[in-house]
Amino acid sequence: MTIESGLAYELRGVRALEQRDFASAAQLFRKGVTLAPGTTMIGRSLRHKLGTALALSGDGEGAMRQFEETVRFAPADGFDEPVAKAYYSLGVIAASNGDVDLAAQRLTAAIRYNPSYVEARLLLGDVLRRTGAAEAALAQYDEVARINPRAAAARVGRTMVLARLQRYADGRATLEDALRTQPGQIELSHALARLLATAPDARVRDGQRALTLVQDVARTNSGTTVGETMAMALAEVGNFDEAVSVQRSVLQAASDAGMRDAIPRLTANLRLYESRRPCRTPWTSDESVVN
Repeated sequence: MTIESGLAYELRGVRALEQRDFASAAQLFRKGVTLAPGTTMIGRSLRHKLGTALALSGDGEGAMRQFEETVRFAPADGFDEPVAKAYYSLGVIAASNGDVDLAAQRLTAAIRYNPSYVEARLLLGDVLRRTGAAEAALAQYDEVARINPRAAAARVGRTMVLARLQRYADGRATLEDALRTQPGQIELSHALARLLATAPDARVRDGQRALTLVQDVARTNSGTTVGETMAMALAEVGNFDEAVSVQRSVLQAASDAGMRDAIPRLTANLRLYESRRPCRTPWTSDESVVN
């Protein structure tokens, strides 16, 4: 390996990325691209990493061009990590732009080039769930759980689909089974708290347990989603005044953070608590497993 090789520039660029020097990383990856054609694995890897560096530096259009350039050189078939990552990045962009059909196509392509790509499968499950393709979404979450049995997000995603199908008892069982093998897992406990607080099926609800669970979660995790679940649990046990107070704080925090998509949902729940009614919607279609 010489100092002027594509691999050398890739390694130096990765070090710059790790140091969060995105401009230098982009410059190094761009030099590597001039030495490594896209028909080679290193060439595709450099193009994807250049796109990543550009995205992190705020050049979204430049990043997309590099991701598209990477997939333009995709082999006909077989495992190819740079191509899988580039398709995943394009899928993230499409999903963030609300183009769920394009997102599904690109994420499916990412999985074709790397069938064990957990992040791509989780996001594809989210996209499919949002479009109402429940069975297809379940298949993605279940495959993630097969690849990594400790992937809590897969169990949460599965529960969110089951809730959409009004299979609340099955969702509760999914989370409780997972917690037996991963006791104290925050993501699982949080999801179970929300389901116990809001399930329309009274046989599934358990407000006091929901409150205990979310209070435990809140000791080490804060944020709008935990606060939202706290308000749900407080309302379920009849403490509407505190539910209103917590929900107002969550709504203000979301507004300050620019979380515009969440504002209608948070406002609707606030109105419920102000009228002394509990929430009966565990998750809405705009909520994601993938953060």
